[in-house]
Amino acid sequence: MFKKIKIENDTWVVETPNINLYVVNFYNKQLCAWAAAQREDGSYTDSVWIHDTRNIDDFDAFIEECVKVANVCPECGKPVPFKEQRRVAFANRCCRECYPTLKSELERPGWTM
Repeated sequence: MFKKIKIENDTWVVETPNINLYVVNFYNKQLCAWAAAQREDGSYTDSVWIHDTRNIDDFDAFIEECVKVANVCPECGKPVPFKEQRRVAFANRCCRECYPTLKSELERPGWTM
């Protein structure tokens, strides 16, 4: 179950349990989603890119796929709740086990977010 809120012509905020998705439709051809999770103190994590697709016909199916993708480590494929994942470099994310390796591959001295 989710709640879809249109905030501009082609942009929505989609509230799902534990994750808020920001969905943009580019030229009616490609949906892209970014996600942020609510922390225990009520603040939100930084948003990271989750998923995109071309020629989507079913918005609800796209949202379900985004939620599924958001809860898996993109590096090792292990199921990990989105808010337990670590942000790496600009818009990458991973589980705690993959974090040291991915950080060393993507971030260099002087790197800032």
